[in-house]
Amino acid sequence: MIDSQVHIGGNIRVEARDRSGRVVARAETKNLVTDVGLQSIADMIGGVGRFPDNIRVGTDGSATTAGMLALQNEVEKLVVERRDPRVAGVDIQALLDFDEANGHDLVEVAAFEGDNMIGRGVLTTPISKSNSIQVTLSYVFQVARP
Repeated sequence: MIDSQVHIGGNIRVEARDRSGRVVARAETKNLVTDVGLQSIADMIGGVGRFPDNIRVGTDGSATTAGMLALQNEVEKLVVERRDPRVAGVDIQALLDFDEANGHDLVEVAAFEGDNMIGRGVLTTPISKSNSIQVTLSYVFQVARP
């Protein structure tokens, strides 16, 4: 008999840099893979699904639930610029540039495949976005034994 139990989860890393390239803020949090995300990942394993293609940020800090379908207060949708498949997972990345989402305290980060929310995390320390910083958003999905 093959043991087919796996754990799917991962981390969200956020790094803000000023115009000189100096890191001015960092945050990291676990993400919760949504019910839709679990099906999407199963589809990818089966060869019929697609990788997440956009990362969205918002300002709502309420807890993530498995049944969530969207961010609670979305302020920006970013196209995934880098996709790095790895052993037992995938790392996706998007850039929130100097002229995007200014004037917002970014708290929620989510990965989407089309309009399907795959996973969402809430930062414990908000990133206060202004035109003096750009933010790199990295979303790492991992598959592991429980």
